[in-house]
Amino acid sequence: MKFFTCTQIIFGILLAVVCEAQTLDTISRNKTYVIGPMPEFNEIMKLNKEDSKLEKNGKKVHQHILKLHNEKGTRYNGPRYNYSNNRARITLETFRNGHLSEKDNNAKDAAMHCECELENNEKITIKIGFGLSAAFAYNLTIEGDSFETHYIPLYFGTPKFKNDLKDPIMVSSIVTLSQNQYMILDQKPTFRENQQISGYITFSSYNFYEHTSPEIFDTLRINAKAHFTCNVFKRKY
Repeated sequence: MKFFTCTQIIFGILLAVVCEAQTLDTISRNKTYVIGPMPEFNEIMKLNKEDSKLEKNGKKVHQHILKLHNEKGTRYNGPRYNYSNNRARITLETFRNGHLSEKDNNAKDAAMHCECELENNEKITIKIGFGLSAAFAYNLTIEGDSFETHYIPLYFGTPKFKNDLKDPIMVSSIVTLSQNQYMILDQKPTFRENQQISGYITFSSYNFYEHTSPEIFDTLRINAKAHFTCNVFKRKY
């Protein structure tokens, strides 16, 4: 599985049991997050060689973005690059037609970039997987005491996804709602810039559909979990 090398954000999830396949953990549909200790956070988030590679590539991408803005005379309004304070670990299970899929290159504590953007001083959007040539992305939003998670499959080619088989056309990416979700944060968000937020999230997506051959669609579902930390930023306009 390919992962993005630029801006990204986070999330994660414990999953419901699905036929004949090993799952993560069984959870329910929670709308509010919990404040408390996160399982194995320090151990799983320990910096390793994969982090070093992502940090190196991320710096190159960030410098390239700054150069393009400078050449065009435009202003960069994103966050300052700091991988150590903006990263995540993702574990992913893909169920294809009801069975845990071996061909979908599921991730195990994979290192990824993370980003936390403050919007209107009342909502924080956390992103993981956004960047160049990624196979998937996650979106997590926090408003007040509530949160929502989304899984976004990405395909840079002929559109092949549907949220519903009744949809008239296929698309290259879709936003799937979470069927189950649970999140722990280390502290309550202040909805102010520069707060460092760390968390653990688990979720499972609703079914979505991938066109695999003429007149045939596979039914897909995602179970995921993530540990993450990110520094809240606000775009400057």
